[in-house]
Amino acid sequence: MLKHYSLQCLKVIIICLMMNTWAHASSFVNDDISVSAMGQANAVVAQSNDASVMAHNPAGIAWLQPIEMTIGFSQSSDHVRLNGGLRSQQRATSSLEHLYVAWVPRDSRIAFGVGYNRSHSLNRDWGQTAFAGQAKWTLLSMYHANTDMVYAIQSNMAVAIGLDGYFGELNLDTATSQFQAKRQTSFGAHAGVRWEFTPHWNWGISWRSATTMSFDGKSAGAVTGNSRIKVRLPDQMQTGLAWDVLDNLRIETDALWRGFSATENLNLVGSSVENIPLKLKNTWDVMLGLNWTWHENNQLRFGYTRAQGNSTLANYNPRLSDLDHHRIHVGLGMEIFNSHLDLAYTHSFYPQKQINNTAFTGLMKNNHSAIAFSWSKKL
Repeated sequence: MLKHYSLQCLKVIIICLMMNTWAHASSFVNDDISVSAMGQANAVVAQSNDASVMAHNPAGIAWLQPIEMTIGFSQSSDHVRLNGGLRSQQRATSSLEHLYVAWVPRDSRIAFGVGYNRSHSLNRDWGQTAFAGQAKWTLLSMYHANTDMVYAIQSNMAVAIGLDGYFGELNLDTATSQFQAKRQTSFGAHAGVRWEFTPHWNWGISWRSATTMSFDGKSAGAVTGNSRIKVRLPDQMQTGLAWDVLDNLRIETDALWRGFSATENLNLVGSSVENIPLKLKNTWDVMLGLNWTWHENNQLRFGYTRAQGNSTLANYNPRLSDLDHHRIHVGLGMEIFNSHLDLAYTHSFYPQKQINNTAFTGLMKNNHSAIAFSWSKKL
């Protein structure tokens, strides 16, 4: 018994030590809102690991226990370097990132879920670099709450619908104007399907609507007084196919589309209008994930993502600084003290790029890594 609890305590210590690193992404959409999914490249739309499944496909709730909950944490940092040693730093943050609760009543075809996460975030400061005249500082924090209802059509198929609520804040410094707004809200909807069409093959698809948040705040500088910036959050669709190669080994490949092109600008409208064009493009991400249960209730996860950035070299946007890149993912799940702990790490590789912008011409290199931790409990 003593040996058993010593092993459990050792696992907790290892996890706590590993948490002292960095996390997050350079685009303002936060992909890592489920730790168990993050470890396998977020290729999970056709499976159900824990209550956080609702972040990617709420239809997966139908395969959970009567009551499950998941709480997750993370830290974040991101750096973009320009030649000559100039750099932008996305300042580190640490917070409760997500909370999910799923309820699957016994002998019922209907299930429910509620969740909370930080769905969008950006904290980019160009300081005294060449881009400071275009995008000196941008702070965007968007929090998301969802409610889901799931209907099991039969034992191997379920559909889900849900509502999304967003609330957040925006601080913007364009070098000529400074804008601040807090506690704004907007709403959207989402849906999903999961189908086990054979004992070893699963298919899933999910969709989330676009929504526009109108930030009403105060400006100083070239634009003054009561002002407004509208931020459009992109719609998205994800589909995937999962194959149970063995009883303890599952492989899934997913494709994720986001409609960034409709997010045309962040124009500041007040005493005058300051145009802030974005010129974004729609993106496709392709993910491949592996989940290996090497021991009862203990998993190792691996993944790879080929991610498209929403900016192009011709229209490079320093406010978002998001270009094409590759990501690798690793994850660990373990049973401890009658609960389940998950740890995930991801690193993004951005090839060095030649930027030709009106404010800067030269080489750019981005560096990003992420780590996250979650605790899950079945009741």
